[in-house]
Amino acid sequence: MSKKRYRKLEVPGRFTTPPEFTVRFDGKSYTARAGESLALTLLAHGVYVVGRSSKYHRPRGAFCGRGECGHCLAQVNDLPNQRLCRCQSQAELRVESQNVVGTAQFDLLSTLDWLFPQGLDHHHLMIESKTLNRVALAMAHELSGLGRLPPAPTDYVAPHPERRKVEVAVVGCGAAGRAAFDVLRAAGREVVVIDSEPVTGDGVLGGLRVIGYYDERYLVAVGADRLLWLEADQVVLATGGVEQLPQVPGNDLPGIFSRRLTERALAAGILPGQRVVVAAPKSASSSTRNCARALVMQLLDAGADVPATLGLGSNSGAALSLEGGLGEVEGQHRVRAVHADGGGDVFSCDALIWCGPIAPAYELPRQMGLSTPYQPTQQGFVPEHQGDGRTAQANVFVAGEVTGIEADQAAAHGAKVAQAVLASRTAGASSVEVRHARA
Repeated sequence: MSKKRYRKLEVPGRFTTPPEFTVRFDGKSYTARAGESLALTLLAHGVYVVGRSSKYHRPRGAFCGRGECGHCLAQVNDLPNQRLCRCQSQAELRVESQNVVGTAQFDLLSTLDWLFPQGLDHHHLMIESKTLNRVALAMAHELSGLGRLPPAPTDYVAPHPERRKVEVAVVGCGAAGRAAFDVLRAAGREVVVIDSEPVTGDGVLGGLRVIGYYDERYLVAVGADRLLWLEADQVVLATGGVEQLPQVPGNDLPGIFSRRLTERALAAGILPGQRVVVAAPKSASSSTRNCARALVMQLLDAGADVPATLGLGSNSGAALSLEGGLGEVEGQHRVRAVHADGGGDVFSCDALIWCGPIAPAYELPRQMGLSTPYQPTQQGFVPEHQGDGRTAQANVFVAGEVTGIEADQAAAHGAKVAQAVLASRTAGASSVEVRHARA
């Protein structure tokens, strides 16, 4: 097989044909392949910086790959604040970086970060004069806005709400949600699974994000030109978790990628970088370290150079495995080196893969009325639940990473929760029959 690379960071030998079409980013054309996200298209060309932060105009690039962190916001065909990791590449798409004077790579407003090294409190800027203070606040509002509003649409028609009723609705089509769906479907339940990813299949509603639960009856989900009101007798929340940035200096530099985004990139035939360091916190669980070691082997097999791993324990597969964790990330516009904890070893690299903790995606459970106390061990808010996913609300169950468990346990937990749903449904039906008999 040919080792030719059609794009800078494509896996050598993965593709034998050139990309199908082009997209434009800040006036330049980039070749793209069908089915990949805009974030991965740009990464394949070695484009790490896709935008700037709203206040100090620091460089930003993709991190989580799931539309949760907001680091890859950009304007797509005049629509602002689009998460590039959630937008699929299509022929002739026009993508523009936001909050810049110039381009994402060379933004004149980035001088704000240099002018105010100790931080900028715009609320108390030029307060000696009311006139100057008004000017300062007006400038701050102008500079910190997120994107520009698009032209008013002339032919937009709001989608007509769809209404549907099912026995069980599963929110989230990850390992836990899919396992719960399969068990319930096999048991003959009328069940659907909803996911914001463009997944497909019988009973699978992909490309829809559940935004809330209303009137104690309806899950409301939105997608491209679609609005769904879904009434379900029982709901399984398998909303997963969100990967967190490392808590070290330089943690916001482009070129820091989550483990899951890296896995998606490799699956698409794209390397996160050519020289990559993989790191995990010293407090990482054995499951997290095992996942990180497996990722190291995938990177090596794909042709990346992995000079070191941090916090993964010995024999990680890299040239050097250090027991200590990550101390600092170095770079100006993107990652250039990482420092091991303790100020000793420094490793040059163009990408850092962070295998950090997963914070439960608790927002929908909380909106549905579940108690979500903070759990220090999970570094996040965890819905109160029993071991089989039951909650204080008889018709609401939680499954998988949203409960604080590890990713490798999610599928088994989803199947266990589905059994609890079936048992609950059976018990409820029996009690109704008894009441009817007595009546």
